[in-house]
Amino acid sequence: MKLVEDTGFPGMKVLEFAFSADGQSTYLPYHYKENCVVYTGTHDNDTLQSWYENMPSWDRDFSIRYLGNGRTERKEIHWDFIRLAMASVAKLAVIPMQDYLGLGREARMNEPSTLGLNWKWRLLPGEFTHDLAGRCRDMAWVFGRCR
Repeated sequence: MKLVEDTGFPGMKVLEFAFSADGQSTYLPYHYKENCVVYTGTHDNDTLQSWYENMPSWDRDFSIRYLGNGRTERKEIHWDFIRLAMASVAKLAVIPMQDYLGLGREARMNEPSTLGLNWKWRLLPGEFTHDLAGRCRDMAWVFGRCR
């Protein structure tokens, strides 16, 4: 952490690391300093949708308390985490396309220390629709991320 501060480079915050039942993770957005980049997940993480479905129930319960989203349909849960990233003070928010699309494990990009199945996912024609682009643009605008 000191090295990051001394260099002035932005820190890296991954929301999938934030939700443990003890509520003490430094990846929770209220801990962020502005000079950081927040990711919902990276190429080495599962998709938001799959991560959420497979997380321990006590961690999921904490995430519901943190986001106040107990009534969100599971198939839409990825949008709550995208909103959390966008609303944070992080200088930059990075959302993988798989997370915008709400895809599951089949769309995971990379699984570290494995061979053969990595880097196979591709965005298919028609998956990124005008409606989805509008939803992404609107959220970016609402949280002041259109510059």
